[in-house]
Amino acid sequence: MKAWGEAQGVTGEGLISFWADNLSALTKALGVEITNGGPLADLGPGRCKRFVLGVTDGTVDFVQLSYAVDDPAGDNDASGPVTAETLVEKILTLL
Repeated sequence: MKAWGEAQGVTGEGLISFWADNLSALTKALGVEITNGGPLADLGPGRCKRFVLGVTDGTVDFVQLSYAVDDPAGDNDASGPVTAETLVEKILTLL
């Protein structure tokens, strides 16, 4: 996650932080684990759907999910409507 954040220009010192969930504890608690056959077969168990969690002072303000039955990982089309749900342009409208 650190390398991904650095590649995106996110230092973790500002508005956005990237966090790893290597044991899938948060993924499972939020109910965002990928269980569909295709991505599950490709990525293995415990992987999460594409989502953004908006949190202020420990309180969850919103959960934005990129998911569709035919796109369970939320990334089939980088410019499509499913992925758009978690792009920065959409998230900024929720802040």
